[in-house]
Amino acid sequence: MHGPLPGTMRAGDAAASGAPRGAQVPGGHTWAVLLAGGEGTRLFGASVDGQQVDRPKQFCRFGHDDSLLGATLLRARRIATPARILPVVSERHRAWWKPELHHLPEANVLVHPQNRGTAVALLDALIHILLRDESPTIVVLPCDHGVDADDPLLDAVDRAIAVAAAPSAPLVLNGVAPGSPERQYGWIVPGPQGPGPARLVRRFEEKPSLRGVCALLEHGGLWNTLIFAVSGRGLLNLFLEAAPGLVEAWLRMVPARDGPRETLLECFATLPFTDLSRDILERSVPHLRVVPVRGSGWTDLGTPDRLKTWLHRQRRRASPAREEGPLRLLTP
Repeated sequence: MHGPLPGTMRAGDAAASGAPRGAQVPGGHTWAVLLAGGEGTRLFGASVDGQQVDRPKQFCRFGHDDSLLGATLLRARRIATPARILPVVSERHRAWWKPELHHLPEANVLVHPQNRGTAVALLDALIHILLRDESPTIVVLPCDHGVDADDPLLDAVDRAIAVAAAPSAPLVLNGVAPGSPERQYGWIVPGPQGPGPARLVRRFEEKPSLRGVCALLEHGGLWNTLIFAVSGRGLLNLFLEAAPGLVEAWLRMVPARDGPRETLLECFATLPFTDLSRDILERSVPHLRVVPVRGSGWTDLGTPDRLKTWLHRQRRRASPAREEGPLRLLTP
C-alpha cells in the first residue's frame, strides 16, 4: 500500500461565515484532529481539594467552565470549521464525551472500541480525512493538556500550519521551553534557526533518562507538546516509513467498521498498540521541524503533582471572587 490511497476525493469547499484562523490554506483545507481516547490512569484516585479524579482527565473541568476536552474543542474551532474537526474517542467513555460533541457531525466523531495507542487514533483520522480531501493540512491537538493562554499557543500553531501546508513539507511540532528536568515528557532538540519560523529537529527523544534530560537541557531541548501540523500526504508517508505493518493492518480492518460489533472488536484486538511519539516521531527525525511556543503556560496534566501546580497557577491568575469559590473538578 505505497501507492495513492484509493477513493480519495476532493472535499466540498463550503466554508462557514467567520472562517477560523488557518481555514484558508493554499492547496487544501485545515483539519483538526482531537486525541481524546486516553484512559488517564495516572490521575485516577488523585485527590484535588477533597475531590477524587474518577474519570479520564480530558472530561474533568479542573476549576474551569469547560472540561479539558471542551477547552481543546474551542481551540480547534479557531483552527478549522466544525465540519473539519475530528475527535477520536473511546466507546467506554461515551457518557462523558457525547454531551460535549453533540454539535459536531456524527460522522466526524471517530469512536474506538478499545484504546490501541495514539498512532492508531491518528491513523484512523488521517484515512477519514484523505477520503474527503485530497490535499489537507492536519493539526493534531491532544485533549489532556492545561493551557494558561490560548493566543500564544494558537499563534505558534498558525506558524506551524504555514510551514506544513505543502504536500512535501515536514511535520512541524510545537515545543515549549522546559521549566524543569522532566523525564516523563518527550524532548526535542532544535537545530539552528533558519530563515523561516520553523527550526530543524536534530533529536527527538521520548521519556529520556535523567542523564539524558541533562544532556538535552545543555543542547537547548524543548518539551514536546504533541501539538503539530502536517500535510495529509506527508503524514501518510511517515506512517508508511515508520510503521508500514500498522497501515496494512488498518486498511484490512476498514470493512469491519460497518460490520457487527464483535467483528470490529476482534479486528481492533489484532492491531499493534502503537505510540505516536515513540513509534512514529522518534523514527522520523529527518522529516521533523519545530516552532517554539512562548507565553502559553502549556502543561501536560499527566501526574497529580503537575495538576496541582497548574491549578495553583490558575488560582493565582484568577480574580479574587473566583478564587474564593469552590473548585469544580468534574464534569456533571
